[in-house]
Amino acid sequence: HLIMQINPQPQQALDVINESQSLCLVTDGGGSVDSVSAMLAFYHLFKKYKKIRLVVPEEVPSLCHSLPESSVIERDLGPKKLSINLDTNGVVL
Repeated sequence: HLIMQINPQPQQALDVINESQSLCLVTDGGGSVDSVSAMLAFYHLFKKYKKIRLVVPEEVPSLCHSLPESSVIERDLGPKKLSINLDTNGVVL
């Protein structure tokens, strides 16, 4: 997943979208009806071309529950632990 804050420059946003295989859209806090609706609109535009995750960390506004495919909205990004394995075979210390 590519996660970055996009400046309000349209070409930069298009470049990030075009170069990505998957996208994750996250609202800050609970997300307003407008922000959740915009995320769902973006999802509908690009779901045929990209793997897209929508995350609203708090409660999704009740007015958004009836929007098409609002069930794809997740509550969090998943596990918060990170494990890294390094193959050290053949490494001389």
